[in-house]
Amino acid sequence: MNGPVSHLTATIRLERRSDGTLLVQLPGNLEQLEVFPLRLFPLSEPQKWIALLNPEGREVALLDSLENLLPAARELLNEELSRREFVPIIRQITWVSGNSEPCSWRVRTDRGETEFVLKNEDDIRRLGARSVLVVDSHGIRYLIPDREQLDSFSQRIVEWYV
Repeated sequence: MNGPVSHLTATIRLERRSDGTLLVQLPGNLEQLEVFPLRLFPLSEPQKWIALLNPEGREVALLDSLENLLPAARELLNEELSRREFVPIIRQITWVSGNSEPCSWRVRTDRGETEFVLKNEDDIRRLGARSVLVVDSHGIRYLIPDREQLDSFSQRIVEWYV
C-alpha cells in the first residue's frame, strides 16, 4: 500500500484474533493488516477521525466517522478504543483544599471517588462552550462533559478556574 486510505465506509472489515490483535482488511486488498486505532480528536470529536496505525505507528487508514461503519465493525473499534483510553468523567467535586495552587481536589467520577492534586490553573481548561478538561499532577486527564450539569458547589469551583 502506498499511503493511507481515507474516508473508509462500510466496506472495511475488522476482526479480532484470539490473541487480542485487531486486524483490518481494506477495500481492494486481500491481506489483513494488524492495526491499532487512535482517536485524532478524542475529546472534541470522539466518533470522528479515527486513524488505524500499523505496529510501527504508520497510518494505514483514516476513518472519517464511526457512524459509516457496519455495526459489528463499529462495536469492535469502540471496544478497542475504550481499552486504550482512560479519561474518567467528573460527576461532582466534593472538596477542594483551597483556592490557590497547588491544591487537592476530591471528586466523584464515573469510575468512583478519587483525590488528586491540581498543580496550577493551566491544568484546567475549557473544551468548547461547556466541556472542561482537568489534568492532575500525574498527568491523568479528567473530563467534565457539561459543567452546567454539575451541582452548584462543583460549578462554582470550575468557574473559579475557567
